[in-house]
Amino acid sequence: MRRARRIVYRGGYIQFANLTYRGEHLAGYAGNSMVIRYNPRDITTILIYQVQGALEEFLARAHAVGLETESLSYAEAVALSRRLRQAGSIVTNQSLLTEVRDRDATVKKLLGQNKKKPKAMDRPRQVEDKKPATNTLVEQNSVKRHSLC
Repeated sequence: MRRARRIVYRGGYIQFANLTYRGEHLAGYAGNSMVIRYNPRDITTILIYQVQGALEEFLARAHAVGLETESLSYAEAVALSRRLRQAGSIVTNQSLLTEVRDRDATVKKLLGQNKKKPKAMDRPRQVEDKKPATNTLVEQNSVKRHSLC
């Protein structure tokens, strides 16, 4: 897990990667600097630690407000934030949620289209009715044997 330092805001909120996180029991730590740990593959949940000397004491989990059921990597969050700013939009949890859901819908649609189009190799081949191959030499020998008897 990666680490970063953030300050707890009034109400127990933390800002990270253009997302607002809310954790239980963090309101009492408003104004304090905390260490957060996060998985770069899914930053919708972060872990909050308080530094005490050389040790870090776990305080709480914090979830991105409105994104609790979604999955968002750090790289995706940065890219979506950049795209929203370039478009002149304000970067909020709600705008990122909308972008994530649009992305998921597009991926689902593309995967559905790919399943509908059969590939050339997957199409059933049309087989002509052919008689089974016979060995004419064997047939000729059997005919000779029957005629000799």
